[in-house]
Parts: sequence; structure tokens; C-alpha cells
Amino acid sequence: MTYPHSVIKLASKSAGLGSKSVLIDFSVNIFYINKIFFQIKFMAIAWQGDIELKITELDAQHEQLISLFYDLQQAIVGNKTGEKIEEIIEDISSYAQYHFSTEKNYFERFDYPGSDRHIKEHEKFSDKITAIKDNVKNNELKTSLLLIKYLERWINDHIITEDKKFSDHFHRLGSS
Repeated sequence: MTYPHSVIKLASKSAGLGSKSVLIDFSVNIFYINKIFFQIKFMAIAWQGDIELKITELDAQHEQLISLFYDLQQAIVGNKTGEKIEEIIEDISSYAQYHFSTEKNYFERFDYPGSDRHIKEHEKFSDKITAIKDNVKNNELKTSLLLIKYLERWINDHIITEDKKFSDHFHRLGSS
């Protein structure tokens, strides 16, 4: 699945949100287990100014995480098999290893003073994804929903807040 830029930008515009808006609530109704009706509240993430670091390589990688976030949402809404959900979670895990390694290289290159704390956050994320991977077979719907909520918080709290701190540092030193 490709990241739905136009759909999210349209949703942001139709919701009357300004250009700085990043998270938009929307609900998705699905039938899942034993014909029990669930209404699940998801967040749509609009790729706008608040989320961009203006560091091309890292922005592209963050966009990849958002794409995986949407893939997971679509797998749940589409009632996909546990194998598909496990595949997406494995992709998130692989993404995290690669992305965190990339950020660590930036920290070293630009002598980022907050790197130790930031790397600890990455380790917590990786530990959480590992726990979720171990748990998904036992209760795939609940675990998948927990992962979605965790990713929503990660994107909002980590990328938009923490990554902006090092982005500002890098830009002061001439990164792009």
C-alpha cells in the first residue's frame, strides 16, 4: 500500500484543520470476531510542516513508518490474516533497526548532545516492537490495536517532538 498523501491532505482540509495539523481522528467500523461489531478509532497522520524535519533522508524514512502504520490499519480493517499482520510488524521492526542506525550516524556526525537519551528511546521502541511480535500470535486483534496506539504516540511524541530537537541542532550545523 502506498502512503495516501492526497486522501490525508483532503481529510485535513475538509476537517477545517490548518496547515500545522498532524493528527486527525476518524472512526472505522468493522466486523471482526464472531460477528461482533467493533468501532475502532484510528488516527490519520497528515504529512505537513509539524512532522517534517527538513532532512531528506530522515523524512523519507519517517514517511516509510507512516506507510507501515497505514498498512497495519488497513490489515485490521480488511480483516487480514495473522500472517499479514505479522509481516507488517516484522517490517516495522526492520524499519526501526535501519532508521535508528541512520539517526545514530547523524548524531555522531553532528555531535548531538542529546544522543544518549534519544538512543535509549529507540531501544525502548525496539523492545516494545519485540514484545508485540512475541505477543501477536496469541491475540492478534488486541496486539495490533495496541501497536497502532503505540505508533500514534511514537509519531506524535517522538518524531514531532524529540526528532525536532536534533533536527534543529543539525540545521544549525548545516545539515539538509
